[in-house]
Amino acid sequence: MSKTELLSCAGVPVRSEKVGEMEFMTYISGGDSIGVASGSAGYPSSCSVVPLKRRYCEVTFVLRIRVVEKVNYTELTGGFATKGEQCGLVVENCLSPKQVV
Repeated sequence: MSKTELLSCAGVPVRSEKVGEMEFMTYISGGDSIGVASGSAGYPSSCSVVPLKRRYCEVTFVLRIRVVEKVNYTELTGGFATKGEQCGLVVENCLSPKQVV
């Protein structure tokens, strides 16, 4: 895939870096929160907090001479059977639909 095709289907990256003939274009998806709770009670006062969990995916396309050579993923996704769901949101417009024979 060319850089022009990537920009056309994925849009403008949140950050990019160019080193020589290599270019790194990074996209981020997600950001919803689950499992947040806090409370306090009694005297002396006590408090507890349940940690925040954010689901996201950071996808970095590595291009050499304006052509995608590699794709790297960093993710923290949701529960059962959800591996990569946030990553799919980044690249879904870049995938060709399967042809039915």
